[in-house]
Amino acid sequence: MSQSLAAQDEDELWCCSNKLLLNKDKTKRMVFSVRSLPGDSDLVGEAKFLGVTLDPRLQRDLRKDSVAGKATKGIYVLRSLSSCVSVAKLRMAYIDC
Repeated sequence: MSQSLAAQDEDELWCCSNKLLLNKDKTKRMVFSVRSLPGDSDLVGEAKFLGVTLDPRLQRDLRKDSVAGKATKGIYVLRSLSSCVSVAKLRMAYIDC
């Protein structure tokens, strides 16, 4: 049994002992390393955690693309609204973006 599966079993045992349930369908496993590791079918190539996209090598390219995409969407919304709403409503939209 791989170490990550053993760790997942430990996590599940901890959850059970604390009257919690581990959702295996939403659980993702990722090994962080600068080296390339042999493929494991259970490992994911990227995961989103608290709004941050992570990859196994913790490279910034993936995160930059994600942040740039969100910024582009926000700018589009603000530009679209700027011609038809007041400045006060535009500020509200800016804060919500």
